[in-house]
Amino acid sequence: MQDGGNSQGFTTKSDNGVPIGSFYLLQANGTFKNADEIAASAQKDARPGDLKYIDISGPAGKPDGKIDDYDRAYSGSYQPKVTFGLNGGISYQSFDLNLGAYGTAGGKIYNGKKQSTGADQRDNIEAAVANGRWTPNNSNSNIPRATLTQLPNSTYFLEKGDFLRINNITVGYTIAQNVLARYKISKLRIYATAQNLATITGYSGFSPEVPSSNPLNAGIELNSYPSTRTYAFGINLSF
Repeated sequence: MQDGGNSQGFTTKSDNGVPIGSFYLLQANGTFKNADEIAASAQKDARPGDLKYIDISGPAGKPDGKIDDYDRAYSGSYQPKVTFGLNGGISYQSFDLNLGAYGTAGGKIYNGKKQSTGADQRDNIEAAVANGRWTPNNSNSNIPRATLTQLPNSTYFLEKGDFLRINNITVGYTIAQNVLARYKISKLRIYATAQNLATITGYSGFSPEVPSSNPLNAGIELNSYPSTRTYAFGINLSF
């Protein structure tokens, strides 16, 4: 079992029959909208706007009217089901274009950064939270109410890790030979290139690629930084 870098216990669990480092979490199911929902739940001390968790089972293997570690369940892993890449180039008259892209599909990412910073509990760091969290006037929201209590590890922080990244794209233009001949130049090519130009993903954190040296807790974003984008211009010149 591995924690997610917070005070809420473990986040992953490895066992026979499941991928290594699988997420093992409470199952979040929206927010409480009113007192009647709380009275009918296993969370009698909850308030409207708190997250709801599914009462899966107790020590006897059936719902026991409380939420604890027995209510955790395997919820996928960081390991993608599909990894793909695309590299190619085309040219037309004096123009050329080269493209490199890659991505994954089927993996999950645990947004521990959002959990540990309290972004969805007490702060309005993210625009979606500032404008959409639960309040008495916005009682249909599934973003929990503001509270000083850190939320436990649950599927609320688990997101799809699918992405497609345009890693490199280069556009070039080669000056015609009849123009260069008078200057005794055999080739002149002008180009522009961009690295990490764009990432198509539904993940709300910094990056869907989460570095980790430990496969037991891979896919937990805590201290990563946004990927940088680089632009460059150049000239290939031959005499």
